Amino acid sequence: LSADDQARDAAALRYSKLAREFVDTAPGHENAWEAWFRLGEWHRDHRQYLDCADAFARVRGDAAFMLKSRFQSSQCAFQSITDRDPGDDPDNDELANALASLDGFLSHSTDFRKRTSAGRGTAGLLDPLEARATVMAAALAGRLEAASESLKPSAVDRLASFEQQFPGQADLLLEVLVLRAYSFRRLRD
Repeated sequence: LSADDQARDAAALRYSKLAREFVDTAPGHENAWEAWFRLGEWHRDHRQYLDCADAFARVRGDAAFMLKSRFQSSQCAFQSITDRDPGDDPDNDELANALASLDGFLSHSTDFRKRTSAGRGTAGLLDPLEARATVMAAALAGRLEAASESLKPSAVDRLASFEQQFPGQADLLLEVLVLRAYSFRRLRD
């Protein structure tokens, strides 16, 4: 690394330590949310996905900002499963926890839509996040189904009306089709 890169890395590490010290010392401070958010970003950038998920889950404040942070937390929980070395397979509890995080985000998103003037103006914010969370949840459900046939909703159920629910998210369609094909093949349907 160049001297500039080393200096930037050192500064980022100091910043993350200061942010951590801040939330440890003053967890109730009105700006603690921002420190948690920055810690989440730092952990994500350094592939420390469980710490990332925890930090984003601690963000409080504006409802829309909290919802984005919940998505980030869920995405980090998902990445803690998918971004592993070959042979380092997660256990079923890890899969179930990541799936619960995604389902929690989707539930909060639904509640947010209901609370915000019957959902007006929220589609631009929520549709891409909900679509991505739905695909990630289906992927995890498919992995859990291999261990337990009784998982509900199944990966197929989660993706049943994806195209109608998220017509503007065509960039995820290939993943949806692959997940469906995998699930139907596993079910021998």
